[in-house]
Amino acid sequence: MNAVCLRWPDAALSPNGRVHYMTKHRAVHKYRLAARYKAAGQKRLRKPVCAILPLVATRRRRDLDNVLASLKSALDGLTDAEWWDDDHDIVGYHMVPEIMHKAWGENSIVIVACEEEELPEMQTRIAEFRKGVADDQPHSSLKQLVGNENAI
Repeated sequence: MNAVCLRWPDAALSPNGRVHYMTKHRAVHKYRLAARYKAAGQKRLRKPVCAILPLVATRRRRDLDNVLASLKSALDGLTDAEWWDDDHDIVGYHMVPEIMHKAWGENSIVIVACEEEELPEMQTRIAEFRKGVADDQPHSSLKQLVGNENAI
């Protein structure tokens, strides 16, 4: 199972963002490189299933459809990091409802990917993560979920 924690996507990456094309280009390039760097060295997946966990520090509501669309450059970065051959190989996406805790400090996104056969294990680990956050242990739960220090 692969996991990476990224900062919240820049507003320029949102489908609703109305920015100059070069501003968007720079944001895409920066986010793609960050995802590639943080995801490097993890195993290659043949039939990946992705779970996207938005970690938020405030109760402000966000449109999760736009969050998924904003993550295109991050998924391309994971492709560059060789998590899979191409992002069209991803069998399914699971968008987890926002996980709110004030200790996060800033909003971020966790992307977890596993083989299709490992989906029940991934769901169990995400449930344990949510329970750890509810028990007021957000950072230790995040480290346990992600596993790799470079990926946080």
